[in-house]
Amino acid sequence: PESKLIDEIFKEVLDWLDDTFQTENNNHLVGIESRTEEIESVLGVGSTMNICKLGISGSGDIGKITIAGAIFNKITRRFEEFPNIGLNFQSKRLTRKKLLIVFDDVHHPRQIDCLIECLDWFASASRIIIISRDKQALISCGVNKIYQMQELVHADALKLFSECAFEGDHPK
Repeated sequence: PESKLIDEIFKEVLDWLDDTFQTENNNHLVGIESRTEEIESVLGVGSTMNICKLGISGSGDIGKITIAGAIFNKITRRFEEFPNIGLNFQSKRLTRKKLLIVFDDVHHPRQIDCLIECLDWFASASRIIIISRDKQALISCGVNKIYQMQELVHADALKLFSECAFEGDHPK
């Protein structure tokens, strides 16, 4: 029917806007484009598969939060909004909702047990991102997949250094 066609067109426009928004906001972030695409693929964004719990692991100051923020900004429109629900949220508000949830600095599963135990509340297309330096903590949280953050490749590291030191891609 016509309404289904309109929904499909609307989704395509939103996807295009999301891609444009992502590019404009992250132009200054060196090496982020390929990483966000890879994580987005792993998350299965746009799919109605089961709830996906993705862990992002890596050493300190390697960009785990930056990459999670970029992913969040890029795909958040595809999910229902419940900003800052905190720990005292009501489960009824989350029942059967398609949610994108990001947990940062998780050291132990106890930190998120209250939510992870109730995954059956959420719609199957929900996505949960858990960030931790400790890969074992992610495994204990029962993540489906772990994205291991790597250092920048040499060319990206040189570009980042040049942008910071010389305010451009190379010395003037």
